[in-house]
Amino acid sequence: MQTLIHSGVYLPTYNPIGLTIKFKGKEIELEPEAECMAIAFAKKFDTPYLNDSVFVTNFLLDFSTKLGIEKEDGCLDLKNYDFEAIKKYLEETKAKTEGMTKEEKKLATTLKKQLREQLKEKYGYALVDGVKTPVMNWAVEPPSIFMSKGKNPLRGHWKRAIRKEEIILNSSQPMEGWNTVWEPNELWIAKWKDVFDPSRWKYVWLSPASQLRQEREKKKFEKAENLAKNIKKLEEFIDKELKSPGVTRRKLATVCWLMKNLGIRVGDERIAGERGTFGCTTLKGENVKLGKDGTVYLDFTGKDYVHWMKSFKPPEQVYKNLQEFKETAKDDFLFKGLDSNKVSRFLREVLPGMSAKVFRTYLAGTVWDENAKEHLKLVDGRTSLPVRLYLFKMTNLAVAKTLNHRRALPKNYQERIAKKEEQLKKETAKLESLKEAPESKLLKQQRKAEKIACELNLLKETAEWNLNTSLTSYISPKKTLYFCKKAGLKPEQIYSKSLQEKFSWIIKRDEDDTEES
Repeated sequence: MQTLIHSGVYLPTYNPIGLTIKFKGKEIELEPEAECMAIAFAKKFDTPYLNDSVFVTNFLLDFSTKLGIEKEDGCLDLKNYDFEAIKKYLEETKAKTEGMTKEEKKLATTLKKQLREQLKEKYGYALVDGVKTPVMNWAVEPPSIFMSKGKNPLRGHWKRAIRKEEIILNSSQPMEGWNTVWEPNELWIAKWKDVFDPSRWKYVWLSPASQLRQEREKKKFEKAENLAKNIKKLEEFIDKELKSPGVTRRKLATVCWLMKNLGIRVGDERIAGERGTFGCTTLKGENVKLGKDGTVYLDFTGKDYVHWMKSFKPPEQVYKNLQEFKETAKDDFLFKGLDSNKVSRFLREVLPGMSAKVFRTYLAGTVWDENAKEHLKLVDGRTSLPVRLYLFKMTNLAVAKTLNHRRALPKNYQERIAKKEEQLKKETAKLESLKEAPESKLLKQQRKAEKIACELNLLKETAEWNLNTSLTSYISPKKTLYFCKKAGLKPEQIYSKSLQEKFSWIIKRDEDDTEES
């Protein structure tokens, strides 16, 4: 990059309303940030979050501090707070919105869209070497309650607003009122330190649809393809080093075996110590149990505080190594002294350009291929669209499970299941009643019941799993597009609009190849 010119990032502002709460019967006027906090918390009433004592305690700790209430006054007891004024405001706002006419709703939507487009035109693009290029997430995240994907001990704490002076912009020209640097080899537009963890940076990037980002994306999948082509060579190297006389070499080989076969993230000791989460190199004795029959049981908290638990039977040498390291480490790190850089250097001894991160992309591709092969056998000319989409998502699900992409149960999950089961029951009954009907009518009803059955099963199977992460970052679009061709699906049926843009480099090429043939 020779030049990078943009307008910075958009910082949302909060417009105070003038609400109050009561603490032990005494009314308290809320300053803007406290009001923002109270509204965010009141929106969680009648949700499972209010049953999470850690979530509630953390919020009340920050809220009471903002209000100047002392701990000994019972600031952590929700019973001492009265949010009725906030709840009333939310109810009135909802009623007002619901009471709007169709024309009023349309006008409000139009005005909101116009404002968004104006902001996007200013902040949503950058000039990269003179070329107008879209910017991803160009608005700084507004203040909010921290909602964890897993059991993060910080859940419920208040994420304050990011101040302008905390933001660093990457720009080829100084910008008045902003802190600017010029890093031509980086693809970020802005960055600032994480509110909860100052050792981590939050970034605003060029859009995944930008040429520079797409080039890096292609290289990531190319590295995974290269690993797949040379996997035997790497496996032989790992097998040999598992028996190395040097303990560090044995540790490196054992870590690589675990990552290659289980998809565990590499991990770093410093991060594990600070955040209380684990990766492969930061496993401790307590995370590994060894069965007498050669079974290994892993149990630890991974990235985003998502629980990771798996049992498996490794080769005898891997088991022996784990047994040795566990006895030596006791309660300390099994692979003490190792980190992602050392693991990557070890891998490059046999595969130049290889890094520890490539394993997860490689494993995603391997699992995808295995499941896609079996699922595509079930597709023929009579297979309905819902079934073809179902088989695609079940292939995606296998990858999500392998990489442990868990999520919380969807809102109103049980109600959604019950509703879908009732729908299926009705449509199945209709199908039964049409046994003597014309074939075309029977087929139409069969398709309808089939569609609901697929939706119901997907709802059950994917309830605890996030399919988007693997589809966005780990499964090569080459593989998904191949599945689409074989199953008669279109890219827009499996990719969101943003993913279509992100993978336009392969989708466009694929379309051109189809037209030529």
